[in-house]
Amino acid sequence: MRISSSLLTLVAVFILLAMVGSPATAEQGRTRGYDLEFANFLRSQGEKLSVSVVSVESRFTRMIHENGQQREIYLSGSFASGFVYNDQGIVVTDFRLVQHPPSTYY
Repeated sequence: MRISSSLLTLVAVFILLAMVGSPATAEQGRTRGYDLEFANFLRSQGEKLSVSVVSVESRFTRMIHENGQQREIYLSGSFASGFVYNDQGIVVTDFRLVQHPPSTYY
């Protein structure tokens, strides 16, 4: 597994921003200090969530036949990434979201 923490933090912050009603806070006249505090909160949440973001990468080989000769080729691919919440709002890894490689890879 390979995880890029800056990308995962960015994704987590984006999702949190989408979940929070930012137009509602603008209507309530929040101050710059509140905005800074809110940004710090989102950053800390993103750091907490980043450990639960997964990227599953598989590497394997396959034998092919060309012109009567057999050779081995290397195949790799990243098949899934993301994170999910359970019903209590806790981030969990859901391996049912992992996509299977195409059947031509077998």
